Amino acid sequence: MKKNTKCLVVEDEALLALSLEMELKMAGLNVIGIAATGEQALQNLKVKKPDIILMDLRLSGKMNGVEVIRMITRMYHIPVIIITGYPDTKLMDAAKRLDHVRYLLKPVRTETLLKLMAELLNG
Repeated sequence: MKKNTKCLVVEDEALLALSLEMELKMAGLNVIGIAATGEQALQNLKVKKPDIILMDLRLSGKMNGVEVIRMITRMYHIPVIIITGYPDTKLMDAAKRLDHVRYLLKPVRTETLLKLMAELLNG
């Protein structure tokens, strides 16, 4: 994985989002934005063009993570890693059926996340 990989973090818990941003930056990645809602995530996509998206399933706003991921994979074809603390079987099953989507349960080890990111980005 390239060190200048552009990442978008979609997480509505500010402390978790900032912690993840810090870990990614320390690993040499470029965090191009943090979004708390699906609507903000989609707006960021139009402007910032990330290489990969790290997303929680339960978000503030009207859209849940699966709805946003469906739009992202259909319109932008950007890989997504779901990072969630809630192993909601219905949402996880829906996410598994989407191309270029993987998931991790919180708490996530940085090494595990970076390895999964590299796998998704490098085919």
